[in-house]
Amino acid sequence: MMGGTFQQLEGSDANNNSNNNNNNQGTNAEDEYNSSDSEDEDDLADIPDTREYMPLDVEGLQSLGIGGGGKIRMMPGGGGGEDGGYTMEDLQNMTLNNAELLDEEEEDEDDDEDVNDIRLHDGDALVVVAKTEEDFASLEINVFDAQSSNLYVHHDIPLPSFPLCLALGSVVSSYRPNDDDDENVTAGNFVAIGSFEPGIEIWNLDVMNALEPTLVLGGMDTRGAEADWMRTQMMPTSTTIVGGGKNKKKKKKKKGGQSKPGLREGSHTDAVMGLSWNSVHQQVLASGSADGTVKLWDVSHNMGGGDYIRPSATFTHHTDKVQSLAWHPSEGTLLATGGYDRKVCLVDARSATASSSDANQSIKKAKLSADCEAIAWDPHNQQYLTAASEDGVVQCWDVRKFGGEPVWTMVAHEYG
Repeated sequence: MMGGTFQQLEGSDANNNSNNNNNNQGTNAEDEYNSSDSEDEDDLADIPDTREYMPLDVEGLQSLGIGGGGKIRMMPGGGGGEDGGYTMEDLQNMTLNNAELLDEEEEDEDDDEDVNDIRLHDGDALVVVAKTEEDFASLEINVFDAQSSNLYVHHDIPLPSFPLCLALGSVVSSYRPNDDDDENVTAGNFVAIGSFEPGIEIWNLDVMNALEPTLVLGGMDTRGAEADWMRTQMMPTSTTIVGGGKNKKKKKKKKGGQSKPGLREGSHTDAVMGLSWNSVHQQVLASGSADGTVKLWDVSHNMGGGDYIRPSATFTHHTDKVQSLAWHPSEGTLLATGGYDRKVCLVDARSATASSSDANQSIKKAKLSADCEAIAWDPHNQQYLTAASEDGVVQCWDVRKFGGEPVWTMVAHEYG
């Protein structure tokens, strides 16, 4: 019994030993496989990349009869040829390491994407912003996509001076205001900008990368500046006198045309602080300035002739800077103005044809507690005019009884 039992135990131990040996061999093989992989990876990582760029042997291909208009099949649909292959011109461009895409379809797709980025859709809303950053001033045209609720800058226009006000319009004259042809009147999206300069610039928002404004109202008269500059360049500025062993230079006096160019006829003489484009008579623009005047401009017609547009009317009913202007939304001849003389005024544009004294007498006025900062018409009840002053007080009048007590008054801002 002992011997049989011993034999059985010995047999079971042998089986266990063989199983353990097999397991150990499998584990060792797996470890060797993993270690070989890691060693291969390490070896590949350690091997430096000694590959060099070999230029395509175009001459060799041509010697094989591949050349001229022949096409080389590189990959399915891979080239610019009719059968999807590359022409010799394509291969030469590749040899020269040309960075431009050879696939015309990809170029067309890129062009379509660029067009879609700048294309305006019916649901888009435009927001025009005049801004300054340190010494740089610009006009940003932002697009709000209502579907995606995305607001982005469509394009911007650099401005030569810091902007103070702007107004949107749809009609201006072309570059030839001296002509009476109606074809010179251009319809589109325009913005008038007032700045610290006495001139008013009108830019076309439909033109990207515009280099100059479509129209300038007032400002500096630079018609003879170029001719004067050329005259000074051609004119001798000094003569040499030899005497006493020393060379002395004597400057000649500059002749006519050297004075600083003046302002255009009818122009503002100071910064333009307020603008308002008439929504009924779309060619009429009103401007208010720090010189205390209010001017009306017909941007589609030159009243006085010549090569620039002159104002059709000038009002001087304010005794200080004119800050705010607002045309009535439906009565195209009624203009509200507010200034630093603490007055809000109603102007009938039809009185511009009368004498200045009669025109000023027909203007209705209301007093404010401080300088006027902004005025606005009520879009729902258009007989109400609201004005905000520097001390934070907002007042509203019924223009049918304008000049008396306001309909209501409130302190909107405690510190102005």
